[in-house]
Amino acid sequence: MANIKRKCVLIVVMLLALVLGACNSNTAKSDPYSEVVEIDGQSLTITLDENNLSAGTITSENGTYTFEYGVSGNSIVFTVNYPDGYVFSQTEINGGFATPAEYNSIERKNKGYIDLFSLNYSIEGVMDNARGTSNNGSPSILLALALIGVGAWNFFGARSVWYLFRGWWYKNAEPSDLALMLYRLAGVFLIFSGIICAIASF
Repeated sequence: MANIKRKCVLIVVMLLALVLGACNSNTAKSDPYSEVVEIDGQSLTITLDENNLSAGTITSENGTYTFEYGVSGNSIVFTVNYPDGYVFSQTEINGGFATPAEYNSIERKNKGYIDLFSLNYSIEGVMDNARGTSNNGSPSILLALALIGVGAWNFFGARSVWYLFRGWWYKNAEPSDLALMLYRLAGVFLIFSGIICAIASF
């Protein structure tokens, strides 16, 4: 009986280490507020303000832009400050941004300014990533391994799992065949869930 207790404690410690390892791997990510994107053949670095994800800077081969999303009445206003001091602002109309003709002038294109629609789209993608609404929501491989590990423990060590959750309450108690079967079924379910999670994380 003491041997089963030691095994249970060892498995619990291993699971805690796995969970803590998953937490540490999340904090070691690269800067979530900065991303390099390609627009119209130009490489840009979009960096969000950590205190206000609706504003930031864009570093390009043609200089540094700043941008900000604000609210005017019921509409969103997208403002870009260009390297030459030109300030461009556009207001959301019916859920989308319309680009006025002044932005598309030959002079502005000759200066290498980025298409505003593409710029807006790329900035919103970086904002989504920083808020965790993009790929960050996908299941982790560590979670998959944890599910498979716990499932295997349930399937192959049903008696020790029963002891951890119920057996220690009673003196000289033995699990019923039905209880062991239910723990093994739970193990199969967890292993299957872990496999699905592993597939989804790639």
